[in-house]
Amino acid sequence: MKSPKSLAVLSVVLFILLSFNRVEKKSKLDLNTVNVMAMLSEQELGQRPSHNYMFYVKTEINKLVNTEVVNAKVYVLNRKTNEETIIAQENLELTDFQFIEGMGITGIQNLNVVNTTYDTPYNFYDLLKFESIYRNFVDATNRLL
Repeated sequence: MKSPKSLAVLSVVLFILLSFNRVEKKSKLDLNTVNVMAMLSEQELGQRPSHNYMFYVKTEINKLVNTEVVNAKVYVLNRKTNEETIIAQENLELTDFQFIEGMGITGIQNLNVVNTTYDTPYNFYDLLKFESIYRNFVDATNRLL
């Protein structure tokens, strides 16, 4: 027969091991519950950004022979669950990085698009019309220079 001390220690160890055995799955953010365009429109009208969601842009630069291609991705992040989803993506060909800051939205729309076969829920240029997305795109691109 086992001693009461060893049974107590064994039961405490089993309880601790089984308590922390849960694995949480990270799922994709459901865009049906998030009205992206409405939230961005509210921010444009001077309302505070949502505490639940954040929008940001990541860019990468791929150098080709005479030009650089900027791969821009727009993400929405659920701040409570840290779930993020890409909502728009575009490859833009830039020949002169010095003028990206003052290029404006129409100048960016006139850039050549390279290999755009992405299936995203929103159009990159529709989101670029919002000041917060435009600023994030310009800042993310300028950081790579």
